[in-house]
Amino acid sequence: MTEHDLRYGAFALQGWKLEYTGWDAASAWERTKELAQLTEQLGYHHLWVYDHVETVPRREATHVFEAFTTLAALAQHTTTIKLGQLVTCAAYRNAGLLAKEAACVDVFSGGRLILGLGAGWYEREYQAYGINYPAAGVRLQILDETLEVLKRLWTEETVTFQGKHLSFDGAYCDPKPIQQLPEIWVGGGGEKVTLRIEARHADKTNWQTGIEGFRRKSALLEQYCDEIGAPTAPIAWCSTPRPTCSGGSTRPAAGRCGAGRRTTSTCATTSWGPRSRLARRCRSSSTRDVASSCCGSVTHPDRTVSRRSRVTSSRV
Repeated sequence: MTEHDLRYGAFALQGWKLEYTGWDAASAWERTKELAQLTEQLGYHHLWVYDHVETVPRREATHVFEAFTTLAALAQHTTTIKLGQLVTCAAYRNAGLLAKEAACVDVFSGGRLILGLGAGWYEREYQAYGINYPAAGVRLQILDETLEVLKRLWTEETVTFQGKHLSFDGAYCDPKPIQQLPEIWVGGGGEKVTLRIEARHADKTNWQTGIEGFRRKSALLEQYCDEIGAPTAPIAWCSTPRPTCSGGSTRPAAGRCGAGRRTTSTCATTSWGPRSRLARRCRSSSTRDVASSCCGSVTHPDRTVSRRSRVTSSRV
């Protein structure tokens, strides 16, 4: 594909948005497999899961399939489609365990993993599972250290690391990913800290913002890359839409507009650099969406960015 080609993706059904309320677990999993295989047959380029363990927009005792076990299983039922999380919360797992899980999924899938990573935002979920939910600044520090150590664990024989929050003492991480360095998508559009983290580490970034915010963040990301001598051109920018009803609502998708329907969400992304013609056209346009997605009758118009191509869905 060329630099400006659209890549289409879909979210696998997991139950996070209450789509499996009333289903038995075995039937729900069969439906997830069926739609994942259909997504691949239709020619989609990537298949995504959320990294959440409880439902939105309300908490409910129903099935929510866990992200990495779901990807490992779907790797055995698909053959070509890329598999990723949009996005994993950095503090949900020890960073070494995360590196190991991601590497194993890459091996199981024959080199199809995309790793999405963010600082995390769903405080009630942290609380329910007894996971510490520190201040936003601390969560971003954990994200930054996790991104640094992940790439070392994937490429070095042993890793010793002493950060402010993470510590490793001669750690092994085998098997290594087949891709060596799977594509990393960092989520979040915070302009003082998160964009700087993305400039250092991301292949793609995911922003949920309007067109004016997209222009502003694009310019800032380019500035931050220039400040550290990182090439901006390889960073691809893409988009994952914020759910919107025909009436313009941006409330969470589940619980409105038929979002409870048992269908799969779709999204489109495009890879491009901030100096490209598409980037300039987007900056000068007040209406053009870079990508869109839908769930049942819900349409999601949102925004994303990348360096080899990189994304995160943190709200910090």
